[in-house]
Amino acid sequence: MPSVPTSSQNYGIVIDAGSSGSRVQIYSWPSKFDSSSSAVPKVGKGGDDWYLKVQPGISYYAQRPTHLEMLHLDPLLKHALAIVPKQKQPETPIFLLATAGMRLLTKEQQQHLLTRTCFHIKRTTNFLLPDCDSHIRVIDGETEGLYGWLALNYMLGAIDSPEQFQHGKDHHTFGFLDMGGASAQVAFAPNSTEAQKHMDDLYQIRLRTQAGDPLMYNVFVSTWLGYGANEAHRRYLELLVQNSTKKNSHASLLERATETADVDSDTESEDGEPDLRTTDAILDPCSPRGFSDKAIPQLSGKTLYGTGNLTECLEITYPLLSKDLPCNDDPCLFGGVHAPAIDFDVNHFVGVSEYWHTTRSGLFTDVLPNSADQSLNVEASISDGGAYNYAKFSERLEEFCARDWDSMAKKAKAKNIDLEKLQEMCFKGSWVMNMLHSGFGVPRSSKEIREAEVDAAQKAKQFSDDSFRSIDKINGVELSWTLGKMVLYASSQVPLSPKLAAQMTGSNESAIYEVGYGANNGEFQPERVDVGTTVPDPVIEKDTGDEWGLSVAAISAQGTFGKRRMPGLVLFALIFFLVTYVLVGKARRRRFTFTLTPKRYRRRVMGVANSTAMESGAHLVSSSANMSSIAMREV
Repeated sequence: MPSVPTSSQNYGIVIDAGSSGSRVQIYSWPSKFDSSSSAVPKVGKGGDDWYLKVQPGISYYAQRPTHLEMLHLDPLLKHALAIVPKQKQPETPIFLLATAGMRLLTKEQQQHLLTRTCFHIKRTTNFLLPDCDSHIRVIDGETEGLYGWLALNYMLGAIDSPEQFQHGKDHHTFGFLDMGGASAQVAFAPNSTEAQKHMDDLYQIRLRTQAGDPLMYNVFVSTWLGYGANEAHRRYLELLVQNSTKKNSHASLLERATETADVDSDTESEDGEPDLRTTDAILDPCSPRGFSDKAIPQLSGKTLYGTGNLTECLEITYPLLSKDLPCNDDPCLFGGVHAPAIDFDVNHFVGVSEYWHTTRSGLFTDVLPNSADQSLNVEASISDGGAYNYAKFSERLEEFCARDWDSMAKKAKAKNIDLEKLQEMCFKGSWVMNMLHSGFGVPRSSKEIREAEVDAAQKAKQFSDDSFRSIDKINGVELSWTLGKMVLYASSQVPLSPKLAAQMTGSNESAIYEVGYGANNGEFQPERVDVGTTVPDPVIEKDTGDEWGLSVAAISAQGTFGKRRMPGLVLFALIFFLVTYVLVGKARRRRFTFTLTPKRYRRRVMGVANSTAMESGAHLVSSSANMSSIAMREV
């Protein structure tokens, strides 16, 4: 992705409000487009400092709304204000797009946080925010997956240089796999046969080249809320509690655990090992052997004991895929989700986020003895990514899970490694393996295949390094779905080519070339919404800590509301005043007029100089005398 920080640039800001934290990403692209180029606009960054992350996630503030602005939003906005040139800020669009963490909140909680966010951005910055509903919102998993697919293929060059990535069958794009803390997504372009068969299941992404010509892709995308690493681990702990109440299931695990640990089943061992047969013990094959924890909320006071067995871990986490749910439309992946068949001859997948952090984790080489083997670290492959080797990964993960926890923890503390991440590594590794192979069907070799046999296995299509690889950065730049959003936005600013514009005879024809995305059997979402307009500052009640104020829609509608209603309100007030003035009676009208009349004019106008004379009626005599005097003079 090119770096384009010069003054002749347009800028865009996307805040990725995820479950574990929010990240502000700042992008830039040339303000002038090359009308002879078949490439999409060159969106890039000016450096590593065009990014900042704050923790925890925005959903954390659902119960602490008054802290949202100062602790969460201000650091992100101040960073963006420092990067974007001041003169460019009024024309720089800003988006806050919330993902899985916010999806777990109620609609009311979401709306409250979005309202405060939109108002605060407008109050404290000059960034372009024409519409709160489209710029500050919770996006669904499908949208996140589409943005990720576009970002990946743009960064790899598959969008602008398809001839360099021919996978066969006229297919040149990569599939996108993402796993966060709460959800998981997949997005890929099926082969031509599957695309025709499942066209109604696909989304269309419409871009525009710098020459103004349309560029379209049909992509399948789906999301699984609750299948992210953290949420899956939460569901796993609940499953362990359920299994602990099933005698047969628990007894089977107990028998194997005590055999492995060599612990007396009736009493404590001489070295102080716990009695695993106690009713308060919950055995966990997905935690390192010897690990224990009494403070896990889901366990209701029971103690978790790690037994460190990868085979059992894979077996016990498999039901979390919900492969047994009904499939109403074959074929299905898992969780009852229908999808086109994946052709791994041409569909090559790239995993990001948890796929990268788990399969390429340095924790393996940091805590395992004799870990000179660097095969699980970054390898030279596509840009900065590495090919996934099932045989090597499963072997190393098995060794990791079975390793004694105390010895690993001691080594980890010496290297300042987060013990919580270390403890969850066995579960996350097995979950990633189940998702890849049992969920998406990524080909794998037998665990018995060793290095000398890998090449033969590849030729036999039993194993393929090209089927899946993980990536963190491409050419030194972190891969983020937010880039996909900005590529779409930048494309939307390119005018339609003169040839196509001349052919347009109505709004319906021009709509087919709009930049954006949408389901083939549903509503299309154009990328640009009222660009160039601004929303007036809303009137919002003072925050008491309990009140949230207006809705996002109300803030967006303030300008229209004020312009239409203000003249009517003024006219209504005037009519009300006149009617009241007539109805109060003559005496009250005179007292009111007396009060409004300056003191030095009261005798001349009203015939008296003070309120006492006014109340006594002397002004009436004086006024009568004055009128007689005036009449005499006129005669």
